[in-house]
Amino acid sequence: MRPDAAPTSPLTAVSGPPRDGSAAARERLLRAGNHAALTCLQCGSCSVVCPHASVLAPWPRKEMLWLGLGDDERLAHDPDIWLCRDCGHCARLCPRGADPAAVMAALRVDACRRLSGGPRADGPSGRAAARLAGLPGGLFLLALLGWCLIWLLRAVQLGTWLPGADAPDRLRFAALYPVALIDAIFLLTAALVLLVLARGARRQWRAYAPPGRLLRLGRRTSLLRDLLAVLRDGLGGRDFARCRAGDELLPAGDASAAASNRQRRGHLLLTLSLLGLAGVSGAVALGHWAGLLRLDGAFATPLPVFGPLKLLANLAALALLAGLWQLLRRRREEGRRRHLSPEGRRLLLLFLWVTLSGLAAQGLRLAQLAFGAYAVYTVHLALVWTLFASLPWSPLAHAVYRSVALLHVRHRGRVPLAAPPLSPAKEDPA
Repeated sequence: MRPDAAPTSPLTAVSGPPRDGSAAARERLLRAGNHAALTCLQCGSCSVVCPHASVLAPWPRKEMLWLGLGDDERLAHDPDIWLCRDCGHCARLCPRGADPAAVMAALRVDACRRLSGGPRADGPSGRAAARLAGLPGGLFLLALLGWCLIWLLRAVQLGTWLPGADAPDRLRFAALYPVALIDAIFLLTAALVLLVLARGARRQWRAYAPPGRLLRLGRRTSLLRDLLAVLRDGLGGRDFARCRAGDELLPAGDASAAASNRQRRGHLLLTLSLLGLAGVSGAVALGHWAGLLRLDGAFATPLPVFGPLKLLANLAALALLAGLWQLLRRRREEGRRRHLSPEGRRLLLLFLWVTLSGLAAQGLRLAQLAFGAYAVYTVHLALVWTLFASLPWSPLAHAVYRSVALLHVRHRGRVPLAAPPLSPAKEDPA
């Protein structure tokens, strides 16, 4: 079915052409085949099953209404689009198959590009940017070309393409790509990424500020205390744990509960593994810059295979593969019934290639296969840089903008976010 032949509802028929962000979200949903998203009946089933929905702000029902009306002004100032954890319970109970979670995902993608200063998703520049960030073309090929150029310059400087290949146990990646050079490139990239995210978070917070003065009911808490609570819930998995409350409203034997458990396990493994890898990378970098790790000592790079840092890094890589397997399996099962965004799958595949290329480069180095080790390590560096450079416009940026939205609603007094328990109350024996 062509997108312009999609069915319309009375809401979309009287609202006229959509505007700006809502137009981009509509086009994204129609391109994914989710035509039912524009035929919402406003029955409220999605707000009933969602354990994150507030009694005073019943979402995603209101977002579905605003999307149908093309009310981009309200959608642009709505923090609730970031509160969805994509458990899919609302999609199961929707009588029209509108998949409100997919609508929230489309709105988040466009909001992320708007906040990070990226091109509009519904324009030619937006589609070109999406292709540029995709693999195996675009941004990855530019990064790979840059690292190959560095390899060429280093080969001219050293007089060999494969330094250390003629002597056993001397094959070191740092001989081709000095640690100082890698740190400089990635620190500069990280600084620019943080600058873009900080500017986007500032825009987001200002957009949520209500006009005039806000009367807050209840006890007032400090902004720092609310921020710590948001980080605790996010890193501790409490937000995903709340999704279990919606399992009781699903039909018996429904696969959504199993998919939600797989999603929670995958995200937990992903978070722990990334923290472990970041800790090891940070320790090695600080060690080199502070002189704590001597190149001829017991903790020289490359690190010993059975050293504590290398063991932690390899365990984190294996945990990352396990988490990616859980999330990719969940997407494959859910993709048969739902309209999942391609951005999430692209990010998971990028993580997968980063992990596999890192493990392959380590194995080839241990096997003393110089050309294969250096070639795979070059690809690995290009993949890691692509992951960093595309972060403000990828689903990884959602963690930042979701935290800002959670902090806003918590600081404004919408606590707790979770709905009351859905289990039936027990009768009083008296």
